Amino acid sequence: MDPSELWLWYRRADGSGRAVVADAFGRRESRLDPGSFNRIGPGDLRDALLASGRTQMFDVTGESSPLGGYAQLGHDQVPAPGLRAEALRPLAQLPGLQYTGRVRDRAGRTGAAFSLDFDARTGPVRDTAIVDAATGELLGFERTLLALRDPRFLEELTPGWAPLRVRTPAVVAYTVFLEAALRGNDS
Repeated sequence: MDPSELWLWYRRADGSGRAVVADAFGRRESRLDPGSFNRIGPGDLRDALLASGRTQMFDVTGESSPLGGYAQLGHDQVPAPGLRAEALRPLAQLPGLQYTGRVRDRAGRTGAAFSLDFDARTGPVRDTAIVDAATGELLGFERTLLALRDPRFLEELTPGWAPLRVRTPAVVAYTVFLEAALRGNDS
């Protein structure tokens, strides 16, 4: 898979904004309608992260864990320190969550890694979130397929797709959060 970059800007007032994607196909920009961003506030954050233990998402594994929900929060908005703390509290109490040590993310920054294993459609998966130990800011997220049990999962969703062929364990998705900032400009 080729690397890609995503820039998101949104207006707090109505949730509208724009997205810029740069990947192997070029650079594309699109306007986002009001309400496009899944802005989560402290009141519903715990339920959003822990809903039935996982949320559905379209990727090669078919499911996500609460750590994946935390990474999605980082995609959808710039969580202020209070919201980060609100998200990290329920995650810290998850059964099976493991502190896997201090690591370097794919950008070379040192952070604390937390991993959670779960069963996905394709087989067992390990989600790992790398956070700045001092601030709780999300630095990176990785999903590792530990064993492949259902290589035809994607074909069930989209007829004609070839079976998944990877040697496991395999990192099947990762995100590096290089910069996230709140800015006063609504452009």
